[in-house]
Amino acid sequence: MWSIRWCRGALSAILVLALHAGALAQDGNGDAVRPALGRPLSAAQQLLKEQKFAEALDRLKEADAVGDKTGYESFVVEHMRGMAAAGVGDTATAATSFEAVLASGKLPPAERLPILQSMTAMFYKAKDYPKTVQWAKRYVQEGGTNAQIRAVLGQALYLSNDFAGAALELSAQVQAEEASGRKPTQEQLQLLASSYLRAKDDAGYATALEKLVTWYPSKESWADLVDRTQRKPGFSDKLALDGFRLQRATAGLHEAAEFMEMAQLSMEAGYPSEARAVLDDGYKAGTLGKGSDVARQNALRDKANQAAVADARLLAQQSAGTIKDSNGLATTGLALVFSGQADAGIAMMKEALSKGGLRQTEETRLRLGMACVMAGRKEEALATLKAVQGSNGASDLARLWALHARDTVQ
Repeated sequence: MWSIRWCRGALSAILVLALHAGALAQDGNGDAVRPALGRPLSAAQQLLKEQKFAEALDRLKEADAVGDKTGYESFVVEHMRGMAAAGVGDTATAATSFEAVLASGKLPPAERLPILQSMTAMFYKAKDYPKTVQWAKRYVQEGGTNAQIRAVLGQALYLSNDFAGAALELSAQVQAEEASGRKPTQEQLQLLASSYLRAKDDAGYATALEKLVTWYPSKESWADLVDRTQRKPGFSDKLALDGFRLQRATAGLHEAAEFMEMAQLSMEAGYPSEARAVLDDGYKAGTLGKGSDVARQNALRDKANQAAVADARLLAQQSAGTIKDSNGLATTGLALVFSGQADAGIAMMKEALSKGGLRQTEETRLRLGMACVMAGRKEEALATLKAVQGSNGASDLARLWALHARDTVQ
C-alpha cells in the first residue's frame, strides 16, 4: 500500500500551489475582495504561509461574519479554508470547502487536479476508502494521469470491499502497463489476484495468476495455477500425468503422495524412466524412504528401476526405424525423451504427428512441446504449444508450458 509519506507529499503540494496562486488578487473578471474581508483574509494567508493552519481557521471565522459575500469572495474564503483544513487533517471541512471551490467555476484549470489529488491523499490517509474512491475517480475523469492516484484508486476500491470494481480498475492498469512496454508491479498483480479471488471470479483469478507467473514467477503461484487449471470444468482425467509433469517442472513435487502418484501414473503409461527420475527426486529430497509407507515406496522404486533397464533395451531396438504405427511412434518418442535421447525422441514424435491417425493428436502435440522445452529448444516449443487445441485441458496446459518456456529456456 502507498505510504503516509506519499500522502504528506500530495497534501503539501496543494499548499505550496495555493499559497502562490494569488488568492486575494482580482480574478480574470475583475472581481476583488472588499476591505472588510481583506483584513482577516490577509492575516489568514500569512498564517498559511507559516503553516499555522489552526490559527488560520480561526481568522477565517472572522471572514464568515461578513455578510452578503459575492461569489468571488466566497470562493476565496472557501479556498483558504480548504487549505487550512487540509493542513490540520480535517478531511470533512476540507472536502466541503474544496467542493465549493471546484463548483464555483472560478478555479484556474491548472489548480483543479492538485486539489483532487490532495483530497484523495487526505481521505486515504484517514482510511476513509469510499471517499478516497470518490475523489480519485474525479481526478481520473478530469484527465489526471498520476500513476500513484490510479494505484490508490485500486487499493481503495479493494479496501472498500468493492472487489469487482478493484479487479476492473487494476486489470485496466496492468493492461496499460503492458501495452506501454512496461512491467506491472508485483503489488498490482497480487492485489489484482486477491480482488478476483475475493470477488469469487475463478476465471479472472486464473488470469491474474498467469500474469504473476509471467512477470514474477514463484513456486507458490505456479502451484496454485496448475492446481486450478486441473480443477477447471472439462479437464480430462487422462491429462493427470501431464498436470504432474507441469507441476514438477514449475512448482515442484513436495508431498510423498505426489511423488508416488506421479511415478505410478508414469509406470502405467509406459514411461519407467520418467517414474525412476521422479522417485529419485523424492528420495534425494528426503521425502521418500521413511515413514510408515516406506515398504511400498521402496517396492515401487525397485519396480521402476528394473522396468527402466528393460525399457532401455527395448528402445534401442525400436528407435532404429522399426515402428510404423503413429501411436507407437508417439509413445516411443516420448519414452526416448525421458531416457535422455531428446533429439531422437522429438524427431519420432514429429513423425507421428505428420503421419496422422493418432488417437490423441492434441495430447501428443502438447507432449512434443513439453519435450522441446526439456531439450532447450525454445522456438520449437513455443510454436508447437501455440498450436495445441481442444477443450479437454490440453490447450490450457500448453499455454502454461509456453509461459514456463519463456522464462526458463534460453
